[in-house]
Amino acid sequence: MVHIRSFHPDLGLAMTGLMLVLGALAGCNMPQGRQSTPQIVNVTQAYQTVEARLTEAVTQTAGSTGSPAATDSAVIAATATQPPLPPTESSSAPVDPTAAPGVCDLAAPGIPIDVTIPDDTQMQPEQAFTKVWRLKNSGTCSWQTDYQVFLFSGEAMGAPANFSLGQQVSPGQSVEISVDMVAPQNAGTYQGNWKLRNQSGTAFGIGPNGSSSFWVRIIVVPLPTLNPTPATTTLTPMVAPTEAVQVTGQVTILPGETLDLDNNGINLGTGDDLSYESTSNGNHQLSPLGSVSLALYGEGQPTLAECQALTLTNGPLMIDKYVGQYFCYRTDLGLPGRAQIDSLDPDTYTLRLRTFTWLLP
Repeated sequence: MVHIRSFHPDLGLAMTGLMLVLGALAGCNMPQGRQSTPQIVNVTQAYQTVEARLTEAVTQTAGSTGSPAATDSAVIAATATQPPLPPTESSSAPVDPTAAPGVCDLAAPGIPIDVTIPDDTQMQPEQAFTKVWRLKNSGTCSWQTDYQVFLFSGEAMGAPANFSLGQQVSPGQSVEISVDMVAPQNAGTYQGNWKLRNQSGTAFGIGPNGSSSFWVRIIVVPLPTLNPTPATTTLTPMVAPTEAVQVTGQVTILPGETLDLDNNGINLGTGDDLSYESTSNGNHQLSPLGSVSLALYGEGQPTLAECQALTLTNGPLMIDKYVGQYFCYRTDLGLPGRAQIDSLDPDTYTLRLRTFTWLLP
């Protein structure tokens, strides 16, 4: 008796092969011609033969069912050789070509950058002044206290070649940088270009890439040419008889005090016109307050017309080298005047002035 095991339904072809094998075995046991002696079938051997044929049929059938896998491989290969999809457009805004994102040390001009002494300010020879710039930290790094401000090129005009920033400035913050200077002695246009420098010595300034310097530019105007006054034995009175006088007289002032040129009052607190100061380099100056302006005239007593024709500024006037000379001024009340630097005590720095303020109709 032959026992047939159950198989998976997909092996229908294998079952068909089994039936063919069984038929062939049966045919082998049929009598050929007329045989007198019947042969005995070895059932066990027949079963083993059927099982071997069945196994071979199943193996061949399983091999024939591998075509779907080949089909899958063809699909993957085709997919891999397809052209890539076009890139997706970015929705971000266009980049500013003048910007320098991510720059550590970078400065931008403040509003305004020239807090004092705008470009082409007119100065008297050796006139002291203080230049103040306003800068903004537009980089990504904080400026430390040991960052330096240094003269990159041009005229120093009495300023130190470099000095420490002195305070920390975070990104986005602004700082005012001031430096004391003195106008050159000779007439002309003078410009000094300055930059910043970090701890490692790398210089930077303003502009998109920090390559531009910030500067101070002044115009030194020559003193008026004075005709020599012939010597005479007659003393010229300081006040002409026909001049209307607001106030005149001699005043004594000490460093740190103020003077009202409309009444020669000292330290009144209101209406003050001049401040007498000692500078960091040991010099002394008269600084106009508020709307007051002045300018050095030189030797010889100026007239009202000469003082009115002189170009006045609101910059301080260095006095150490001009003892005995005159300067013209305009008070906070708009009155013109002149003053002589009568004397300057070298020990106490007491300053004595002879003032004359005209009263205009």
